[in-house]
Amino acid sequence: MRRYIIDIVSSLAAVIIGFTLGALLLFATSYDPILVYSALFHGAFGTTGAVFDTLTAMIPIIFAGLSAALMFKASLFFIGMEGQLYIGAIVAFLTGYLIPAPPGVHALIALIAGGLGGVLWGLLPGYLRSYHGVNETVLAIMLNWIAIFFSDYIVEYAFIDPQATIARTYKVKSTALIPNISLDIPLNYMFIIAIISCFIIGVLLYKTTLGYEIRCVGLNPIASRIADINVEKTYFKTFIISGFLAGLAGASMVLGVFGSLVYRFSPGYGWDGITAALIAKNNPFMVIPASLLLATLRTGSIGMMLTAGVSNEMVLVIQGIILIAAAVPEAYRIIHRKITFRRYKL
Repeated sequence: MRRYIIDIVSSLAAVIIGFTLGALLLFATSYDPILVYSALFHGAFGTTGAVFDTLTAMIPIIFAGLSAALMFKASLFFIGMEGQLYIGAIVAFLTGYLIPAPPGVHALIALIAGGLGGVLWGLLPGYLRSYHGVNETVLAIMLNWIAIFFSDYIVEYAFIDPQATIARTYKVKSTALIPNISLDIPLNYMFIIAIISCFIIGVLLYKTTLGYEIRCVGLNPIASRIADINVEKTYFKTFIISGFLAGLAGASMVLGVFGSLVYRFSPGYGWDGITAALIAKNNPFMVIPASLLLATLRTGSIGMMLTAGVSNEMVLVIQGIILIAAAVPEAYRIIHRKITFRRYKL
């Protein structure tokens, strides 16, 4: 319990530092910080529509955040969530557009297919990292761009809708769409699934044998081997579960928001998920408020630009400061464990 309290205080401190330094930068550049932040939060929560836009933006960030949190718990610095998100979206679109199925069942099949797409995209780096020690970070960066450019091909050539006013594919079948919670609530069921997923991953990490192994390997792979834990297999299982969550992030956008695959639909939700995991100290339950913060910055930045005349880059500056403040302690722990493990292998 004491460790959780420390994590919460540390995360709050990182957020406060980010907004404080952001306010100083705004003041230094002749902007009124109070006006700017008021515009930011009004853009995210000022109207009913803005609130639901913010909650909708939370969905992919939560899934990507859970994906990153699992990786970091195992001391795997894999940052391929953006690529897995795009592949998950592509597979969900193809399943929803090409495969006929009854209502309800079709959406479930397309959603699971999207998750499996994320798993598929993580198998190669997962295998190479788990069994051959290949650096997962370098592989992730390369695979991210391959996935994004493959999505561009799908949208602009293979399945382009010539009648659309924006660059997007044909619409998926109506049976594959994930409906809103009600006619009065413009928020789809993926929000509920995302929240439930946080509790499922929390139970997995802290109440199951696999979760214990993931945490042990993350803390000390050397001691884990001595305790007869199969480190390589644990790494690979982590890649699989994490990839499924990242794939769901992309599938949720196709099936629950756009109804099609839109050109560069993600403004960086995969990277936001990594930030959310670091702010949350890799705690699945803390991913929820961390995702809310990042979704607020995403949706509120538009109001900030229109009302206060501040560019969107200032939001990125604030987010970057928060990330640095939150990431420094965790990054130190991860690097220290990696160095220790490699010395042991040598």
